[in-house]
Amino acid sequence: MNLPQPRNPGPVDPRAGDADRDAVAQVLQQAAAQGRLTVEELDERVSAALVARTQGDLTPLIEDLPEGRDLFRAPMVPEAPGYSPDDPLRLAGGWGREVREGPWVMPPWIVIESGMGQVRLDCRQATPAEPVITIQVLSGMGEVLVILPQGWGVNLDRVQGQWGTKTSKVAAVPEPGMPLVRFEGSVGM
Repeated sequence: MNLPQPRNPGPVDPRAGDADRDAVAQVLQQAAAQGRLTVEELDERVSAALVARTQGDLTPLIEDLPEGRDLFRAPMVPEAPGYSPDDPLRLAGGWGREVREGPWVMPPWIVIESGMGQVRLDCRQATPAEPVITIQVLSGMGEVLVILPQGWGVNLDRVQGQWGTKTSKVAAVPEPGMPLVRFEGSVGM
């Protein structure tokens, strides 16, 4: 029996079902009817769709077609903070402690303000919303601790050290299919 092997947490490519394959075939047929695909391209793509195992196998078959670009992308929630650099998810320690852990969706724009307290961001069960996550650090006299799963990458080039210390035990280049977390800002005391 060929069972999935346990692996480190990270982005999961959902299995494709019959409804997914049918939806892709319908998008392809519409595109051919509109003259966007030749008969040969239609045959080739429909054949590939019928044997696709994951939604990631299906996505390249339709991503160059207007009707198929967002078929398997999870809708972004516009009112949720973190999906725009103008409205980032803000985590503030103040005088106490701010903790984000467990299963959660990690938006692409985060601001961490430690103040005099501690901000602990545990991403081991997080699902990244984008392949690049930007975290702006505004550290005062407090502590910022970010825990990432194996395979993710970290870039600290845009973090200025003042009196504080910045350290990373994570590789600068993520493994294929894993996100890059890009930090910017400054480390206070």
